[in-house]
Amino acid sequence: MSNFNVLKDQLELVNNNPDALYNFYSLFGKKMPLLNFEERKKLLHLASITFKNIPGFESFQTFSEGAMYTFSSEYTKAIDKLLSAIEMFSEQGDKVIVGAAHCLLNICYKSLGQFEKAQISIQKSLEILEKTEKENEFHHFLNNAYYQAGEMNGILEKYEIAIHYFQKGLKLNLENQLMKARMLNGLGCIYLKTSDLPLAFDYLNRSLELTEPGGFMLESKIYADLGDYYLKNNNIDKALEFQKKSLKIRTENNFWSAAITCYIQLSGIYFKQDNLKDALHYGNLAVDKSKELNLIPKLFEAHKLLSVIYERTGDFALELKHLKNYHKYKEEVHNQEITRKIEQLNSKHELEIMNQHKEIFRLRNVELKSVIDELNESFRYARRIQQAILPPNHLFKKYLPQSFILYKPKDIVAGDFYWMEPISIVHSDINQTKTGFGTMNPETTPVLFAAADCTGHGVPGAMVSVVCFNALNRSIREFNLSSPGEILDKITDLIIEQFEKSDDEVKDGMDIALCRLQGNKLQYAGANNSLWIISKEDESLTNAFKITEIKADKQPVGKHVQRKPFKNHEIELQKDDTIYLLSDGFADQFGGVKGKKFMIKQLKEILLSIQDKSLEDQKGYLDSVFESWKGNLEQVDDVCIIGVKI
Repeated sequence: MSNFNVLKDQLELVNNNPDALYNFYSLFGKKMPLLNFEERKKLLHLASITFKNIPGFESFQTFSEGAMYTFSSEYTKAIDKLLSAIEMFSEQGDKVIVGAAHCLLNICYKSLGQFEKAQISIQKSLEILEKTEKENEFHHFLNNAYYQAGEMNGILEKYEIAIHYFQKGLKLNLENQLMKARMLNGLGCIYLKTSDLPLAFDYLNRSLELTEPGGFMLESKIYADLGDYYLKNNNIDKALEFQKKSLKIRTENNFWSAAITCYIQLSGIYFKQDNLKDALHYGNLAVDKSKELNLIPKLFEAHKLLSVIYERTGDFALELKHLKNYHKYKEEVHNQEITRKIEQLNSKHELEIMNQHKEIFRLRNVELKSVIDELNESFRYARRIQQAILPPNHLFKKYLPQSFILYKPKDIVAGDFYWMEPISIVHSDINQTKTGFGTMNPETTPVLFAAADCTGHGVPGAMVSVVCFNALNRSIREFNLSSPGEILDKITDLIIEQFEKSDDEVKDGMDIALCRLQGNKLQYAGANNSLWIISKEDESLTNAFKITEIKADKQPVGKHVQRKPFKNHEIELQKDDTIYLLSDGFADQFGGVKGKKFMIKQLKEILLSIQDKSLEDQKGYLDSVFESWKGNLEQVDDVCIIGVKI
């Protein structure tokens, strides 16, 4: 006979008997995990009709409705019912059901991210239920309390305490197969978190073997946990299989909070496969359902995942939107969690054994780590902004098809940058120009391009680079300049003008190599960064090359004591000549056997030795040489090298 029919038959035998009321609601609580939502709802409706004239009906019905809403993820309704039930049973002096209600409240508060309230609830539940006699019909809620305490400490990464509670639950349930299976599942999850995968797999399988027919709530959880296990073992197909089996059970039975976890897991798995369409599908399902149920912890997980997915797609607007929401919801959860953890130190339950001073020190480190993580998230988005203003590779290749860019920032954001702007002449005067990436012919269009090194690196360098990048664009688009020397003069004026607005003296600026190329006609101007041209030394020799250095002016773009106009060099290049623009980061890198600088001389020799390689192969080779030279030493500066072949 099904669990539903067992409970239904018991209702039909009732004849205004108070004991029958107590027995029914007790059995309903035990069988609830084995019933689907509609069965629970129908049985409580029948109970409301059957018991309405029996004293105590309202309090038991309210408590049972609270339990029903808890397991259907309707946590706001559940909290309302459970708090009312606590008030009713407290007045009646029935502490046992008060303890059971607190156990269910822990689930609700935990799912909503209200961890302080969740911890208070589970402590109250344990304090009451551990004093309850085993003969009491509601003593079985102590099983749930041990399980929830274990799960709570697992979330807090208190793995030894979590294992302690799950093992207490096992000892209490030597004969109860279903509860034994739950505790084994709990232990399996802890070992998943500690990456003891063989032990985790053993516990999860033992749990699945003990799951009773109809125990679909636990079954769905074990499937999801096995999916996590297979993902950690890089068995993607198995991970998908078990997550989908879990999701099917959860959606069919309205276990929406658990289903959202499956959505998030599936989104992450598809992202790992680079299946961005399905990753976005499940990620958006997670956000939508979490919003509907106001599940804050699930929301910040889902928003974080979507921000990473949209970063991969290149949709920076949506990446920013989800990143902001991630920070918003994470802050809510984090503040509650830190408060709750400090409150936990003063609790009078089993956690009193913790060393309070040591724990408070650890919590301060947790807060510090959180701040660092937040900063890194901000830097990561700043990097996306900086990358967005750099010319895209495909456009660089469109106007300079035989070229490469080796760009290696020292930090998340950089002071070095590269720049390009095609121009078209509309008057005989060379300085009257139109710029942009419209429909100009790449083969005949004059192209300006540069490798720049701004003062500093990291965040300060990146901030200066934005000012300098903007000044470059203004000199072309606003002041209609196209001669490299005149452009450097103008951006010097613009940068000085910008920084003179500050009350403090700002001497920041940049070193730069700026070129204008049309066909084989090259113009160049440099601020501390020279131009290198590699050409064949003798046309009759296949691999004989020479390097010519066009010296830069010994002054930066920016404030300088003896400033003078930048010299504009005009060079006629030959076919197969290669020009190189670079910052000083490569040559200044420490490394090698003796930990010395790479130096300009050695870099020139490397470039001369790789002229038989394609531009892309040169880039790869230079990158390999740099990493090999650097070894385990820290990168000292940003690196930017541009190579263009005629």
